[in-house]
Amino acid sequence: MAFSTIEFLFQFLPIFLLAYYITPAKYRNIILILGSFIFYAIGSGWYLILLIFSVFVNYILSRLLRTEEYFAQRRNRAILVIGLIFDFGLLVIFKYTNFILESLNALLSHISIAIPEPSLTMPLGISFFTFQITSYLIDVYTKKTRPANSILELGIYICMFPNLISGPIATFGEMRPQFLYRTVNVQVLEEGIRLFVIGLSAKTLLADPMSGLWNNLSVIGYDYVSTPYAWLGAVAYSFEIYFDFSSYSMMAIGIGMMLEFELSQNFNLLYCSGSVGEFWRRWHMTLGRWFRNYIYIPLGGNRHGTLKTIRNLLAV
Repeated sequence: MAFSTIEFLFQFLPIFLLAYYITPAKYRNIILILGSFIFYAIGSGWYLILLIFSVFVNYILSRLLRTEEYFAQRRNRAILVIGLIFDFGLLVIFKYTNFILESLNALLSHISIAIPEPSLTMPLGISFFTFQITSYLIDVYTKKTRPANSILELGIYICMFPNLISGPIATFGEMRPQFLYRTVNVQVLEEGIRLFVIGLSAKTLLADPMSGLWNNLSVIGYDYVSTPYAWLGAVAYSFEIYFDFSSYSMMAIGIGMMLEFELSQNFNLLYCSGSVGEFWRRWHMTLGRWFRNYIYIPLGGNRHGTLKTIRNLLAV
């Protein structure tokens, strides 16, 4: 269920916010997790069970990580590896199984062998909640944060509907203080509504019309498109991608503020960049931060010579 749909704007969001605000502060986390489950079930159906199971498995694994005992290092490493295999295994199964089998069947076509291809539908947001849940497990392993106090706390971190589908990607450490200490502030609420309206406008007034222009160009066919129209289509596609994605993040941040949460900025005027490097630092900033902190730096970053730096950049 996209934020720009009639169902979300005039059914889900008003009912949820009403229930959220009339509930005493100490019980709002329960309303938040229930609302997030409903939101996800509307978009992904029974895959909600997979999401809940993933939260449960990672909660158990994080509680098994012992931080006090030195001799538990090997055991902790084994638990971390199990968690990473489980989390990324789900991502690979649902996101790449069809692609892998299609490629194998193409290779085997000359010998008349065909592997049956299951029709797997990718669960909504599986990439983003995989990144969040693995960052939590790694941070607990490296002692950057303590394990979640309850499965409800971890469930809110993973399943909170504003950033569940497309980010921004948050770390457990930066979200944890907000699980307990949240107060309703009229100014923050007003700012959240303002951000949401700006994001909704960017989606419906800019991204969607530009998407239509690009689709028209695709339908006409590239052989019959004039050079000016081809450039117009390329520019329209570039801005459609930007406004579509950045508007979602802006709406997510706005909803988070309505719920008294502070989510990280995710896009920063990327087409004002002065270089390619600056462009990538401004584009999906929380995803770039994830790859930097959990892939690039653990591999050595730029500390071990040019060749290894290039290897690490290619890995990212």
